[in-house]
Amino acid sequence: MALTDRNPAANSGESPDSNPAEKFEVRVPKYSLHKKINARLVLNGHEVYLGSYGTPESKANYERVVAEWLQSGRKTPKLKRPIEETHAGQPSITEVIVRYMDHAEQYYRRSDGTPTRESDNIRDAVRPLRRLFGNVRAESFTP
Repeated sequence: MALTDRNPAANSGESPDSNPAEKFEVRVPKYSLHKKINARLVLNGHEVYLGSYGTPESKANYERVVAEWLQSGRKTPKLKRPIEETHAGQPSITEVIVRYMDHAEQYYRRSDGTPTRESDNIRDAVRPLRRLFGNVRAESFTP
């Protein structure tokens, strides 16, 4: 019996371990309750508080912090921007996006006045920004 007869994957040209999901498991820290009030998550042994548990703001903060953590190669992020609520007179990222979208819908038009698809493209492009950073004050937002 030849060596290739024992392993059917060898005849197909695939490696026996061809499913990458079985090799690498991604573990994302849990969104959890702390002392009946606060939402938190633990990254590399450091607690990050996200706001009041169960609120849309704390869930958005969770997604933002986890995205930054994954993007940095799972290193504990140095939170340059504290997780904060918007303050009166200072627009949030969401408010800036809404204002820009109003501008884009008027600006990107054909010569006959009909809108182009450019504003739809912009809306698609800023959707992750709004989802992850919508509650952050625009003044404190940096690259």
